[in-house]
Amino acid sequence: MIASTDCGFGTFAGWGSVVPELAWEKLRALSEGAALATEKLF
Repeated sequence: MIASTDCGFGTFAGWGSVVPELAWEKLRALSEGAALATEKLF
């Protein structure tokens, strides 16, 4: 298992940007998931 920010939020030519709050929520969820995994595994 790997936690990664490579989530398809990248912008491409002709596409709009992602709402910043959505990107921050993704990072918050990744952090929370890492904490839970660490608690369970170690």
